[in-house]
Order: sequence, then C-alpha cells, then structure tokens
Amino acid sequence: MREEMGKTMTGSVIVVGAGPTGLAVAAELALAGTTVTVVERRAERPLGSKATAMQARVLELLDMRGVVDTFLAAGMPWGKGHFGGLPLPLDQLPSRYNHLLVIPQHRTELLLEQRATALGVTVLRGHRVTGLDQDDHAVTVIADHDGGQLRLSADYLVAADGSRSTVRELLGVAFPGQDDQWTSIAAEVRLTDPPAGVSLASGPLGKVNTAPLGDGYYKVICTDSRRNRIPVDEPATLDELRSSMRDIAGTDHGITDPLLLARFGDASRQIEQYRHKRVLFAGDAAHMHYPAGGQGMNTGIQDAFNLGWKLAAVADGRAHPALLDTYHAERHPVGQQLLANTRAQVPLIMAFGDDPLTATKQYLATEILPIPGVAAHIAGTESGIGIRYPAEEDAHPRVGHRLPDLHLPALRENGTPLDEHRAFPLLRDGNFLLLTTADSPMADTPAGRHLRVVTLPADDGETLLGAPSVLVRPDGHIAWAGGDGTDDRAALHAALPHGGATGRPVAA
Repeated sequence: MREEMGKTMTGSVIVVGAGPTGLAVAAELALAGTTVTVVERRAERPLGSKATAMQARVLELLDMRGVVDTFLAAGMPWGKGHFGGLPLPLDQLPSRYNHLLVIPQHRTELLLEQRATALGVTVLRGHRVTGLDQDDHAVTVIADHDGGQLRLSADYLVAADGSRSTVRELLGVAFPGQDDQWTSIAAEVRLTDPPAGVSLASGPLGKVNTAPLGDGYYKVICTDSRRNRIPVDEPATLDELRSSMRDIAGTDHGITDPLLLARFGDASRQIEQYRHKRVLFAGDAAHMHYPAGGQGMNTGIQDAFNLGWKLAAVADGRAHPALLDTYHAERHPVGQQLLANTRAQVPLIMAFGDDPLTATKQYLATEILPIPGVAAHIAGTESGIGIRYPAEEDAHPRVGHRLPDLHLPALRENGTPLDEHRAFPLLRDGNFLLLTTADSPMADTPAGRHLRVVTLPADDGETLLGAPSVLVRPDGHIAWAGGDGTDDRAALHAALPHGGATGRPVAA
C-alpha cells in the first residue's frame, strides 16, 4: 500500500533498484498480472555504463518475450568472449545468438524501463529507501524524496539495489567473501583516433580493451600491471589512463570527454540465502565479482526471469510460498559457479611479462582450450546456455535444461493451426507451455489462464522434444517431460505451481 498526500495505492511487489535486474524482474511480474512499484534512489538514469555486453542466454530470454530485436538494433554483435584474457570463440554455442551483444548499460536500462512501464510498472525515481520492516503479511518500506517521506507496503519485496544494497544493510544480511586484491580502470570516453570495432591491445605491461558504444563513445578497460594494486577507492585520473594506454598500446587513441572514469576491483561476495522471508535478493545485491567475461548483469537478468514467474504466482495466491525457496535452490548455485569462474580468471587476467602465471596462461591457450569440448563448456557456462537446474533423481533427462529455439512444424492450439514455427515465440505471454505430440495422452490437457497447450504432429514431436510431451516454464527451462506413463498426468499437474487450468495452488 502506498500512502502519500491522502492518496492510497495498492501493490503486490516492491522492487528496490531500477538497474537491469530490477527492471527485468518488474517487467516479468507485471507480465504475469502483478502490481509492481520500482523504487530507485537516483533521480536520473546515469549515462555511464558499467555493463556493456549481453550474453546469449539473456538474448534468448528477450527473444522469448518478443523484444530482442529492439536490443539487437541498439547494440553491436561480437563473436568472441574470453577466459582469463584468452580468446573464447562463441560461434559453436547451440543458440542463434552465438555471440555477445555490445550495448551500453544505460541503453539496456532505457529499453527495459520502457518495457516495464508499458506493462504498467510504476517507477519512482529520486526515492532513497531509509527504512524497512516485514511481518507475516507484508513488507513496508520508507523512502525519502524531495524532503519528504513515502511509505509503501506490498506482499513481497525484491532487493535489486546493487552490491552496496541498502536493503541488505537494513535487514542485517551478511555479504561474505573476499576483498579487492587487484584493480583495473574502466572509462567511457570519446576517442579522436579510435581503433576499428572492438579492439584488444596486450603486452608485457598490461592490456587495453576498447569497444564502441554508439553516440561517439567508447568503453575502455585498462589493466596496467604496474598499477593493478591501487586501492579501488582511489580516484582514477584521465592522465593516469592516458599514460597506461600509451605504454601498453602505443597510443591513447585521443581519449577525451569521460562520462565514466573509475577504478574497479575483484572483490567477490555472495549472500548465503537469496530469500529472507518476504524479501528476495537478486543481481549484484546477491552476488558481486570481477567483471570477467561480461557475466554480472547477465546473471542478474537471469535471476530476474527465474524469480519473476514464481513470485507472481505466490503474490496473487496461485502458488504456495514454498515455491520461492526454489529460487534460492536454483540460482544460488549459479552464483557460486559465477564466483568460482571469475575468481579463477582474475590471476590470469593480471598475469603479464615475467609473472609466473604468464606461463600458465600460455599453456592454457595452447594445450587446454584447444581440447575438444573444453572451450565449448566454458562458453556455455559464461553465456548461461549451459545452465541446468536441479531435477529429481527419477526425472526425465530433459528436466532442468533450457528449451532450445526449436523449429516446430504444423503447430496447433485448440485445434487451430498456428503460423508460428519457432519455440521461443510460444512463451511470449510468460505462461507455462505444454508442447505435446498430437497422439500423446497429454494432448487433451485443458489449457488455462496460465497454461498454454500446443500440439505437434506425432511423427515429428517426440524426435524434436526428446519425449512425447514437455512442460516448459515461463523462463524457458523444462519443468517436466514424459507423456507415455500411467502417472504422467499427476506428475504434470504437480509440476504446475498454479494447478493448471483449475488455478488451485499447489505446494512446490
């Protein structure tokens, strides 16, 4: 509930933080019919960009919602990732988005906010959360703005307010991990003599990455082996960056007009529980790390898609609150893997010249990464394509995996032929999707408000799906697969947190 100047507004979920994670989860909640208010301390969207790349899995998720083309038009595809500074080809990823998308964070936030507000989300900028309380029925926050205070209450709250999370601090939630050991400099600048496209200059003294962001600006990441122990809170200067770039790359490319100029470090932390009663943590508020491989924002957006449909189902009474515990069970291990991956990369990234790890880096490049499957496995991990969520021991092998964007012929819904022949567009409404062969006993499953049922020809379906029927979650992961067993209908019903067509809540 929102109370201000005698007015009362109701809401189901408060999201604190209007970064990519907060805006993504707000849009997912609103798509499912939940009333959402986003509270953001910044009065204006910052122009500088911390994150500048989208990974394949996030592009797939945006495709599932029918908005990926807007993001693709605002960015530039780039076919190379890296591990510890070593090139990591992405063209073998089993996705139509087998590349990175270079796109500045402020543009990503603009597009995500436009989507969220179009779905009915209210975004309150210039509101700084100063108080938080929760009980068995609601969460209440106090936000300061324009010299006054605003009181908001809702059923649940999502903390997506970054690595210095105010919500985490107010709740007294620990953020264990390691402090900074190494630092680099990030800048968003104009270049009077820019390199062509995305560029990497590397030598005995360090490395310089540059990438075009549009509007005449470039992202520059500089790691100078002589300056990579400077504390992260010591301001970086343009003269320092110019000097490092000239020594490492032979030119500073004529840098000028910095929108962003800051030192960043490799501090690595993760909260122990993503759910604290009625408060759920996502993105950098739950996990932070050195930005190796462009994984941070992408992991946060994937947090949002995992949490959004679950929280929407619980907030409006369609599902048991225990469903929210599966958010922690599925995403906390992904965060652990993220920290392990980035921690392993940092010493390699910082190894130059006669550093002992330089030999290790060379050995990885020539002997390990070329081994068939090694680079593909790392690329799958960093891109999010390779994530599989835990499944019961007796579950079908497809359960927990993402559904690829299959080409599906002769689809029918309620007996009517569909013009669509791809899997992803079938998830645009954010509901569960039952894909089933026409001759499966599951084909007569009644559709409902939150369940879509689409059939394939019997000759094609099982070969494409790997089972006669698969139930796909709103986030594109397979919740159940089967369709030829006597207990399958009960198993299908149990996999639906909203009880299928009946809407009866089912404990997760």
